[in-house]
Amino acid sequence: MKRPPRNFKPHPFQYHEEIELVIDNLGNLGQGIGRVNGWVIMVPLALPQERVRVRIWRNKSNYSDGDLVEVVQASPHRRDPVCPLFGECGGCQYQHLDYPSQLDWKTQQIKELLRRLGGLDVAVNRCHGSPLTYGYRSKLTPHYEPRGEEKMVIGFQRADSRSTVDVGHCPIASEAINAALPSERTRLQAAAAKMRRGGTLLLRDSYPESAPTTTPSSKNGSAKRSFFFQAGEFFQNNPHILPDLVNYALSQAEGPGIRYLVDAYCGVGVFGLCGAEKFQEVVGIEVNPKAVELALRNAQAQAATNVTFHAGEAERIFADLTFPAESTTVLIDPPRKGCDEVFLHQLFEYSPARVVYVSCGPDTQARDLKFFTAAGYEVVAVQPFDLFPQTRHIEKRGNAPQERILNIMSTQDQNLGPTGEICTDLPSAYIPHPATGLLHLPRFIAKIRKHLRGELPKSYQRNFCRGFDRFLCLHLKVDPEQVIEIVQQCGDDEKALDDALLSLFPKDLKVHKWNRELVQKGMSEMGREALQEAKDKMGAGHRTDLISFADMIDFDEGRIE
Repeated sequence: MKRPPRNFKPHPFQYHEEIELVIDNLGNLGQGIGRVNGWVIMVPLALPQERVRVRIWRNKSNYSDGDLVEVVQASPHRRDPVCPLFGECGGCQYQHLDYPSQLDWKTQQIKELLRRLGGLDVAVNRCHGSPLTYGYRSKLTPHYEPRGEEKMVIGFQRADSRSTVDVGHCPIASEAINAALPSERTRLQAAAAKMRRGGTLLLRDSYPESAPTTTPSSKNGSAKRSFFFQAGEFFQNNPHILPDLVNYALSQAEGPGIRYLVDAYCGVGVFGLCGAEKFQEVVGIEVNPKAVELALRNAQAQAATNVTFHAGEAERIFADLTFPAESTTVLIDPPRKGCDEVFLHQLFEYSPARVVYVSCGPDTQARDLKFFTAAGYEVVAVQPFDLFPQTRHIEKRGNAPQERILNIMSTQDQNLGPTGEICTDLPSAYIPHPATGLLHLPRFIAKIRKHLRGELPKSYQRNFCRGFDRFLCLHLKVDPEQVIEIVQQCGDDEKALDDALLSLFPKDLKVHKWNRELVQKGMSEMGREALQEAKDKMGAGHRTDLISFADMIDFDEGRIE
């Protein structure tokens, strides 16, 4: 038997011990979940209803990870993957699962997110399927790594490591993007000898013209309309389902007595312009001036005379709005991190009759719903949309039949970047711990809680108890496992947790020394070189405002735009 890693915990299973079990669930990362005597086993590529043979490679505090060795009894919903790299490339998780079952599981996962994070037990409509289940992506951001003069690797992060798997053809990308990949490979190969490090490509298909682009702006179609947008900025990258999504959102924005629409976080104006014929007047509000310029250009191109756009200051979004609140729907489509408190305070103060919440992060949306329900809004229905077939990513939405109506539609975007899956609900490294004042400690605690629930993505597991986590514990003179054990024992009792941590940490804790060191990580000569390399890999090599690794964390997770 292969020798186990130095830090392998031999309980409850030995290293590479093979066991047989039945899979009964799918995790939010797309892995199969089964149990042996009540102990949870995570198994990638396994499906519910399957009996599988698994080889254990890691035991954690409350679950084990195993590799799929054999499917002893296959699920009736198992299918042969289209891509030969499925299971090796980390881009897709569900190619081995038939499409109707993908929609069923995504519906169930949305319901569970709302219950667990939003405290809402509401009906969830079946996930709305995509017209195309392959060849639908109009944007692709493959990473490239020069490996000598003979080979240029262009592709995506492997499912089980940080390295890049070479992808010559991506089945979920559009034909035009796949046609462009060989020429991009040739171009990069010619420059490989001069490259010091890799980077990220941007390939954008300007549907319906079907020509890939890396130009500053692109034109895309939706519901028989065309929109100009920045190629590097957000625009939904499944244009085939976009008309259904937009039409559904606008149908929920309509209602008795509703005459006005406010399109907040409006971007280049898709919702507002598509809704121009449904409302007496539409206003789009956006804090990005460049997006407002493009929205005005789109309005002019579509001759929309009852739609206006303006750049709103974050602190006074609704200050110049003259629409009566009782006749107005506000449609919001925030970034992955959800709505900030300043925006929500202004929204609730304005108090529109309806709110339609479109989101690219069901987890942060579920969190925000607590504030909406506290403000008197009620969720009546939720409608998921599957913008990313073959992957675990989702879109969703819902509504309610009273005076103050919250129509929720959340759209989960491809939450993957050069570092892997991105969590948008972890605290910034710059947030201090209330009881000790230590920076990063609240983030470490939040990561531990995700880890204990089996929800910490692989991209975070790689640095779990390493990096800042390890440096923090070294400063505290404690073992990370001690902190994990305390968090597990205290559960959600924050006072008990604070008391236990204070008793564990040294009495002469040098808080200011640690806080200063964390903020300055990346500022030494060696640190600056490593930081620049990390910025290049994340497509932010030109950014001069990211001066520490804590900045890079905030940038990666959307707290720095």
